Amino acid sequence: MNISKNIQESFNLYKNNIMTSIALGFLLFLINLLNSIPIIGTFIYSYLYPRILKYYYEKLTKEKLDSKLNISFISIFIPNLLIGIEVIFSLLFIIFKNYVFLYIAFLLIVAGIILYVLSLYTIFGSILGKVDKYKFYIKNSFSIFVNLLVIGIILFSIYILIAILSYFISLLLAIILDIGFSILILLPLLNVVLITSTKNL
Repeated sequence: MNISKNIQESFNLYKNNIMTSIALGFLLFLINLLNSIPIIGTFIYSYLYPRILKYYYEKLTKEKLDSKLNISFISIFIPNLLIGIEVIFSLLFIIFKNYVFLYIAFLLIVAGIILYVLSLYTIFGSILGKVDKYKFYIKNSFSIFVNLLVIGIILFSIYILIAILSYFISLLLAIILDIGFSILILLPLLNVVLITSTKNL
């Protein structure tokens, strides 16, 4: 597991194709908004996300991927569906003030996150054409997760710092800068790291 190599390779891909990377960030921002809609939004997101990432990666590397997009779809849809249903139970808790709904929501989001982490290699491996069936590759998924965690901590620290500093000037400025940072850097770079880490396993 060479985290620094993966991050460096990802950054080089990002900066050498900056306009394509920004386009990716914009598309990912839009489909992430869709993903916040339970069930229907999750379905659309799970369908579009691997196709967008496949197209982007082929543009960056000039490679032709033999992607297994049906496997990608299942791997993304199941954990995101659990997290999406959690939103419904959270709303039920707000309406009825019954803590049973809150406990169910908590269990669903924990289950969804765990399932997503366990599915990381399946998701990105199927986009790259390295995986052709839905199963958990725990060791490889953990390796990808560590790469994601390292770059995530760095990027989210910058994101939070921008939010705090700009908030003292204007709340609107803070929102604009954070959305801009997400589209220009955060979303594209995180996803390049995910797919690069998978490729190098």
